[in-house]
Amino acid sequence: MLPLGYDETVFDEGTQAHDDEEIVLALVGRLVPEKGVEDGVRVLARVNARRPARLVVAGRRGRGSSSSGA
Repeated sequence: MLPLGYDETVFDEGTQAHDDEEIVLALVGRLVPEKGVEDGVRVLARVNARRPARLVVAGRRGRGSSSSGA
């Protein structure tokens, strides 16, 4: 089993409830295909078809990426 990649003493549990007006989805990690960023966008589209939703993405470009930027 791999440990979680965040510090539990720094981050708190979210307060989002199932009946909130907007659902917020978040992806945090290296921005590489194997981390599922494209899957996250597809999930956002499906959720947003039923109710307001937003996707928050935080991370850096992964090693070996040929695209420019940070």
